[in-house]
Amino acid sequence: MNSKDRILQAAEDMFYQKGYPLTTIRDIAAKAKMNSAVINYHFGSKENLYLTILKKMEKALNSVCIKSDIPENDLFVKNFIKNSLNLLKQKTPWT
Repeated sequence: MNSKDRILQAAEDMFYQKGYPLTTIRDIAAKAKMNSAVINYHFGSKENLYLTILKKMEKALNSVCIKSDIPENDLFVKNFIKNSLNLLKQKTPWT
């Protein structure tokens, strides 16, 4: 697993455990066993890291839809995914 993947996995775990507002870059760095400068190098900010994870989730949900024979152009499914991710973004206090 490369450093970027380790950061993403650690961030997912920490955001799940502590939530976005209480998770710090230092928490993520400690979990990933690396320096926080590496996280800033790859993602620039905690917000960008979180948005990267949301995009990863969106791709995974789209993949599930395709594997489940749900047409990718099904407006209900696309709107559900889009609205769910937008709701997550709106409810995340960027602090």
